[in-house]
Amino acid sequence: MAALEYLRQAGLAVEVNGDRLRLRPVECITDAVRHFVRDHRAELLAELAAANDPPPEAFTWLAAVARLLGCRPDYLLERGFIDRHDLDEQHRAHPRFAARLIRTHPAWSAQPAERR
Repeated sequence: MAALEYLRQAGLAVEVNGDRLRLRPVECITDAVRHFVRDHRAELLAELAAANDPPPEAFTWLAAVARLLGCRPDYLLERGFIDRHDLDEQHRAHPRFAARLIRTHPAWSAQPAERR
């Protein structure tokens, strides 16, 4: 987190916008910061990606939801029944609540043969 920390200490917030880095507030961006970002772009992108990964317990929760539904965790992700935001926000809830909601989705019963 060294590259991100350098920018945060300079009073900047950093986010990924498409394939670009966005720094705010603009008035804190100096030539030194521009050079730093150019020289550490890959490191900054890697640090931002790591900072945004769901916590490990989210994948345990995903596996529990999949077990309740009789499918694979990757099936739920690939088909969009659970997305990254769900992993971040819902992994503290009991898996049965997510399973119950997924069962009500119209696409859930449409492809039972592909679930395993």
